[in-house]
Amino acid sequence: MFSEIPAFSAIAIASLFRGVRRQVIRPVIDGSRAAAGYVTQVFRSPIRVVALFVGSSLITMSYLFALVFSVEAFGGGLTIAQIGAAYLGAAAIANIAPTPGGVGPLEAAMIAALSGFGLDAGVAISSVLTFRLATFWLPIAPGWATFMWMERRGEI
Repeated sequence: MFSEIPAFSAIAIASLFRGVRRQVIRPVIDGSRAAAGYVTQVFRSPIRVVALFVGSSLITMSYLFALVFSVEAFGGGLTIAQIGAAYLGAAAIANIAPTPGGVGPLEAAMIAALSGFGLDAGVAISSVLTFRLATFWLPIAPGWATFMWMERRGEI
């Protein structure tokens, strides 16, 4: 009776692996191939490549300066380089966090980094919450309104 258990386990594991391969691994491989095709199309056009990198850089710089202005609004005391390092480090942490928009980890990491650079904790908290209000929470309403408008017009 005990000799049948390993054989049964092996069969169960093999069938489970087949199911995982079919339902998880195959879609990931197919999606990766499709993504590689799109990336190849982008890199065939130098204008698209420049637009991609310039656009990405402008968004990052816009967020950085929004944080700089937010810190300055509450008294400042840090250099742009320090605020930039705090923002980029916090953004890297938030990108691996399993929360939409990095809500929670981004704020915590930015507050910790700004405080670590010597900014008063109250100023750091106020600056980060103001920054997130302006760059994350307030754009939701016009974004939703635009989405609804475009949906009614059949554009999406």
